[in-house]
Amino acid sequence: MKKIFRLGEAEHRCSLRRGAEGLVLETDAGPLHCALLPLGAARHRLSAGDEQAEALIARHGERLWVRLRGRTHVIEAVDPLDALAAASRHGGDGAQAPMPGTIVSVLVQPGAEVKAGQDLVVMESMKLEVTIRAPHDGRIAAVHCAPGDQVPPKFTLVRFATAEGSAPEIAA
Repeated sequence: MKKIFRLGEAEHRCSLRRGAEGLVLETDAGPLHCALLPLGAARHRLSAGDEQAEALIARHGERLWVRLRGRTHVIEAVDPLDALAAASRHGGDGAQAPMPGTIVSVLVQPGAEVKAGQDLVVMESMKLEVTIRAPHDGRIAAVHCAPGDQVPPKFTLVRFATAEGSAPEIAA
């Protein structure tokens, strides 16, 4: 059975199974043979296909933080019903905090046009700086955080304008 996982703002359907030669990650793009070798103190050697890299991996609840090649990735299992409920609660499209933390800087303002991958907010959590990036091109409708704010996981930091073009708001 395939599961839905969120990596950053993107959702992926995949499954992990044991194969004759180790772990096999099944995705829509096909199977990928992989291995994870613990090196101690949260360090691991990750092999995927012909690629190898060292990664720092930490788990907290249902979330997995992976520091790989200079970037921190948050991976979490997504319940499709929870995703639908969150979208309706937050008025649709937004960028959320992947973990609890403190806002370091806000790099956009309401009304700003942004491109996919553009930096929106920098936050600090567990002594790591995490940059929240735009999941797609769009216009910022509201910014719901400011430097120094403490935010819980899944808090909507930035909301995008809807297709109908909602007017920008200034967060209180």
